[in-house]
Amino acid sequence: MYPTQMPSAPPTYDEVISGPQVNPPYAPYVNQPYSTQATSGTVVALPLGPNPARIKCPNCHADIRTSIDSQPSCAAHLCCLLLLLIGCCPLSSLPYCMDSLKNVRHSCPNCRIVLGSYQP
Repeated sequence: MYPTQMPSAPPTYDEVISGPQVNPPYAPYVNQPYSTQATSGTVVALPLGPNPARIKCPNCHADIRTSIDSQPSCAAHLCCLLLLLIGCCPLSSLPYCMDSLKNVRHSCPNCRIVLGSYQP
């Protein structure tokens, strides 16, 4: 019932080290340097409102006043549609004139990087 032979001892340290090299099933973690500068196309989370803001650009490190580009939001389109449906055709373009219904994108005037956006 019991095995008649005793199991052999595990290999020694030298035997393990000199044996064939086996790649680990995962890639070892390597510390890689990272850049804190924003790159083109990256949106940096900054507390920005609907008006231009004075900030330090994280990309070119200049003290700037952001340039803004505003576009109508989904709420403006829905308000326009609602005004058309209830018969107020002359007022249907009013939501497109309201700043409170526009999405605003802030960018750096020097390097043109997008710094953030504001959505009401």
